[in-house]
Amino acid sequence: MELDRVEQLEFQSVSGEIMDVLIVVSGYESRCTYLADRVLTDPLEKVVFAFREKRNEGSRPANDAHFHELKYDFYDATGSHGAEIIEALEKILNQAKKDHLKIMIDYSCMTKEWYAAIINYFVNWDFNVNEIDIYFTYT
Repeated sequence: MELDRVEQLEFQSVSGEIMDVLIVVSGYESRCTYLADRVLTDPLEKVVFAFREKRNEGSRPANDAHFHELKYDFYDATGSHGAEIIEALEKILNQAKKDHLKIMIDYSCMTKEWYAAIINYFVNWDFNVNEIDIYFTYT
């Protein structure tokens, strides 16, 4: 993939955009659901990466319930490894039937291993689409 540009945007400028994929995380922090509750348009595919660890700690049970209620597709992964995240991305993006994808990723509650895997995945993978807009968000 060739990087065209990087810019910092205000959330309001993209909150009404229709995303092809929205990726969030269900962890033990209450802020995990923040972005999912503020996206104004329903993305075509809603994905939540859920930690295998700490399933019953903090806000995790409420977060899981909320994402199930919002009809997110769950992908369980170990926080200390990025391989399962890459597998999930391959499954999600290999199904893409569009020439131009828009993807929003909330990395607020991810481990460093997960967002490093995501960045490496997009930098090194040869996509079946011509253009991808990736919006990284943090709460």
